[in-house]
Amino acid sequence: MVLEVLAAFLAWLSGTMQFLIQTFGLPGLFFAAILENATLFVGIPLELIIIAFHYATHANPLLIAVIAGLGAAIGELTGYAIGRAGTGIAEKIKHHQIGLFNMLEKQIDAKGPFAVFLLLLLPIPFDLVGIASGIAKMNPLKFFLATFAGKTTRFFLVLIAASFGIKLLLGFFGAAS
Repeated sequence: MVLEVLAAFLAWLSGTMQFLIQTFGLPGLFFAAILENATLFVGIPLELIIIAFHYATHANPLLIAVIAGLGAAIGELTGYAIGRAGTGIAEKIKHHQIGLFNMLEKQIDAKGPFAVFLLLLLPIPFDLVGIASGIAKMNPLKFFLATFAGKTTRFFLVLIAASFGIKLLLGFFGAAS
């Protein structure tokens, strides 16, 4: 039953994001990024979506990264708000992921926005970082700006890497780029 509900939610999320992007282009990508990042621990990798969007539209990779980064930073405020509110959800997550969570909370307390920025570049569930930032009572504007900078950097690097990879593959197979 739980897996069926999760599958239905992911299908809805995917369809909604596809509709937003196809219908509204860059503004749709912005809203899709908000939607995808507002979900906690469940979602569709936005990196795959921005790569597909870039190759479908040939829009400037930096513009795509900035728009998706802004939307993602707004969406990530969900986890921050849960942590800041100190709800039972945050405490439950903390107990299940105690080792990682304690490390995140200590790093955020010690290094603040810089830690948030760096953690965005690692393959960890960023929702934990948002919740830990809220529990650590990081300034919400600093959290938002660090998240925006980190997400934008990550998306831009992903787009550059994807572009380089495609060109490398085309060259390898003798196709014109």
